[in-house]
Amino acid sequence: LVAPYSFMNTGYLVGEIMSSEVVSASPETKIIEAAKIMADKKIGSVVVVIFSKVAGIITEQDLTRKVLAKGIDAKEKTIEEIMSKNIQTIEPEKDIYEAVSLMGNNEIKHLPVVSDGKLVGIITAKDIIKIEPGLIDLLNFKSSENSRRLKDEKDSNKDEDFAKEEGLMFDEEMENGA
Repeated sequence: LVAPYSFMNTGYLVGEIMSSEVVSASPETKIIEAAKIMADKKIGSVVVVIFSKVAGIITEQDLTRKVLAKGIDAKEKTIEEIMSKNIQTIEPEKDIYEAVSLMGNNEIKHLPVVSDGKLVGIITAKDIIKIEPGLIDLLNFKSSENSRRLKDEKDSNKDEDFAKEEGLMFDEEMENGA
C-alpha cells in the first residue's frame, strides 16, 4: 500500500493538471458508441454520468476483457452492463500525490475529478507522469508489470554502460554481457 498522502506534497494540485474536457455518456449508451467515441477522440475512458454525477466508468480495458473476450454484442448491450461502479473520485484542490495514492491502491489509471459532487474533469496516470515522473513507481498496475520490468532492465543496462565507461568490467565480461 502507498503511504498516506499527507506525508508528501508535490506542489501540484489535481485541478491544475486535470483535463476539464472530460468525455462522458449516459448509462443507456450502447457499448459500440462508447468504443467509437474513445477511438475518435483517442482517449482511454468514458465517464458514465447521471445528472452530472459520476455513476461509473468504462475503459479500453473493460472493452477488451468484458466485451471482446466474452463475445458480447457491443451493438446491443449498454455501457451500464459493463461499466465499473463504485468509482473512486478526487477533488480538484487535492495534491496529485493523493491522486497517485488512490490510483495505485485501487489499480486504476483514470480518476474522475468532482467538485460539490459533480464531474468537473478527469486525471490520468499519463497526466501525472508528465508532470511528476518520479511518482510512476507508486502506480501499481498489474498490466504495467512489463513496463516496470523494461524500466528495470533499462536501468540495469545504464549501470552496465557506466561500468564499461569507467573501466570497471573486464573485456571478457563485456563480451559475455556480464
